[in-house]
Formats: sequence, structure tokens, C-alpha cells
Amino acid sequence: MLEEYRKQSSYQKLLEKAISNIKKTGFDEIKADFEGMELPAKLVNRSTEQVFIPDATAKNRNGIKAYFEISCKVTDTEPLVSKWKLIDTLAKMKEGIFKIFVPSGTMRFTQELITQHNINATLVKI
Repeated sequence: MLEEYRKQSSYQKLLEKAISNIKKTGFDEIKADFEGMELPAKLVNRSTEQVFIPDATAKNRNGIKAYFEISCKVTDTEPLVSKWKLIDTLAKMKEGIFKIFVPSGTMRFTQELITQHNINATLVKI
């Protein structure tokens, strides 16, 4: 489901907004599944062997790695929660940053998910 969402033109428009925000806030070495950019590294959940790719990654001026996701309303939240928990864990281990870009109409859904599953991420409206 998450891969199908990435193929939609609406996702590409949101990703473009997210990348613009990432650049404006001083990040560089941006990687994203976007035309002309390098794809972020795959993340593997060792307990389930699930493979996830963050929507975007970058580094700030201090060299701290940041992970960025775009929230999407889905009926089956398990893959999304698994992905976000993995990214949250990785960000904590690397003393990094985890931000979720929240499109209009998905804030409540996103807040409930991260609260219910104890995911530490900064939410950014786009």
C-alpha cells in the first residue's frame, strides 16, 4: 500500500513541497524518490525482514542525519506504524531527527498514530 501511494501524482506534489521545506530549513545532502535525486538507503526491520525506504533523508549544518516522512491516511496502519517505529528507533540511535510532513486533513490521524504507538516525531504541516 505504501509503495502504491508513492506512485500517485498527489504524493509527488507533496514530496516536492516537503523537499522545498527541507531545503529552506537548512538541510543538505537531501535524498528522496524524486526526479534528479538519489534514493534514500533502504531500512530493514531485522525482526520482520520488512524493507522500508524513508520518503526523504538529509543532514543539517551540524552533520546530524534527519529522516522525513509524508503522512497518508490508510486503512491498514500496520505497515505505516512499523515504518515509523523503525525510523524513530534509528533516529534515536543516531541522535538524529525524525519529522513527519502532514498534509491538510491528516493531522488528527497522524497525531493519534504517533501518540498511540509512542512514536517520537516532529509534525510539520504542508
